[in-house]
Amino acid sequence: MVLELARLVPGLSLADVGCGSGYYALEAKRRGLRVCAIDAVPEMLAQLDGQVDEVRLGDLESLSPGSAFDRVICAGVLDFVADVEEAFANLCALVAPGGWLVVLAPSAGPGGWLYKAEKALFGLRVNLFEPTWLKERACYYGLSPAELRRPLPGNLALSARRP
Repeated sequence: MVLELARLVPGLSLADVGCGSGYYALEAKRRGLRVCAIDAVPEMLAQLDGQVDEVRLGDLESLSPGSAFDRVICAGVLDFVADVEEAFANLCALVAPGGWLVVLAPSAGPGGWLYKAEKALFGLRVNLFEPTWLKERACYYGLSPAELRRPLPGNLALSARRP
């Protein structure tokens, strides 16, 4: 669903923020996009070095935009950031004019609460999101929300476009 919302077109640029092992980055590269994989864990980036166009070490909260991308995907990262507002602002700043942001995050509600409880067993703090918060913050940072889907009962996928 994330890839569908991202509207991938060959020749465009994509940033996979919090790329992990690179599922979205590698799929975008396979589809002919120029790909920048961004993660805070050097070992994750080492797996992708040479398979994508650029790897960039950095965490979402201290990421300096530097360049803008036609597509920005952030899946499974906002869950764990300490400063959600800063992280979301940094994500939005990466989106080029006419570009799209796709965010996958856990939702408030029974599915999200179970996810949060499970992660708490491992000592992890998890952020849960309301659909209205994601849409309002996207608007605040200059993006126009397009679609909000619920791929699973415990999460939300938002696509938003920069005019």
